[in-house]
Amino acid sequence: CKKLHSNAKTSTVTEMFNPAQRSQRTKQIALLTIFTALYIVLRFIPYSILIGGGGTLNFSDFLAPIIGIVLGPYLGGLSVVIGNFSSIGMGKPMFFNGLDFVPDLMAVLATGFLMQQRRSRWAIVVAINAALLALFLVNPLTSVFVFSVPYAWLHIIAFAVLLTPISWFAAK
Repeated sequence: CKKLHSNAKTSTVTEMFNPAQRSQRTKQIALLTIFTALYIVLRFIPYSILIGGGGTLNFSDFLAPIIGIVLGPYLGGLSVVIGNFSSIGMGKPMFFNGLDFVPDLMAVLATGFLMQQRRSRWAIVVAINAALLALFLVNPLTSVFVFSVPYAWLHIIAFAVLLTPISWFAAK
């Protein structure tokens, strides 16, 4: 009985100190740190002013889907959230009551889940996008028309494309 107990303890200890698992964690932490730092730097470089809204778009918006592809939805999402609030701590002004990271977070989650190539993950992306589009359309602060053009037209088209098989095959 003592030998069986010592073997169980040894296997747990060897699993805990397995070099392959430590190496994988180290790579994940390194990628998380690198992409978070890059995201912070790119948040300070504007490339466009928003039409019909306050604030600017930043070059970090281009990096968000790449973060989702490389790090996946969970680590990528963590990278975007840490990067956003770190840049605010470094003096980047907040827009939309501090929620200006939500589009980048959704881009990371969507690309990260779609890259996993499972139907259940695709359904999660569809549900998140449907909920956000519905909230966007019913929000009384959202102007439905800007210069007599529906403001949400591109969001609706993107959601329609998400519902087609194009989004499923794009990850392949």
